Amino acid sequence: MNLSREAIILLRPPSSSSSEDSHPWTSPKTSFLSGEWALTHSTLPSRRFQSNTTTTIQISASGETTRTHTYSAITTSTDNDENQPKSTTTTEKATDFDPTTNTASVFETWKVLAWGKEGQLESWMIDDGDGWISDDSGERRGDWRNSYVVVWNEGPEEKGVDVWDRWGRTRPLSVGTIRKIREALRAAGVEGELVKVAGVHK
Repeated sequence: MNLSREAIILLRPPSSSSSEDSHPWTSPKTSFLSGEWALTHSTLPSRRFQSNTTTTIQISASGETTRTHTYSAITTSTDNDENQPKSTTTTEKATDFDPTTNTASVFETWKVLAWGKEGQLESWMIDDGDGWISDDSGERRGDWRNSYVVVWNEGPEEKGVDVWDRWGRTRPLSVGTIRKIREALRAAGVEGELVKVAGVHK
């Protein structure tokens, strides 16, 4: 069976609220956002001097969120300390955190513009929400779909977009998915070129 890898990108502009979006906005579960993501594409100029970049998200039951950005600096220095992996950690609140549904998409310095999985289920497939796909008979198989998040960063020195890829180190998002993200960003009027960051092999 050929499994779909098509991604349907529903992106809201960085400045919009849920009521202004042209399509109904559903915030992701905090469990979807949590964990380690490979940062594979970005419009931020600073990312061009970083490689092997990851973002790790931890969200507490109260919505307090820790975001750890880890990267290797691109440098020609022979100083071993300069070439060691670096990380920065920030803690902030999810300002739209809903404890009833455990969802969130707006934080103090970043915002989810689009999220989802690369691949569409057949009508008989049931997403268990825990990494498995089942059917009416109860048979379960692993979810083959990669996950992505498109993030707007609102930093003090620069603003722009990052693309997070759950399997970026082993099976990154397809060229077609990245093309759709670029098209959605242009349609939303987001400035800046979305480029592949160093250390991403596809």
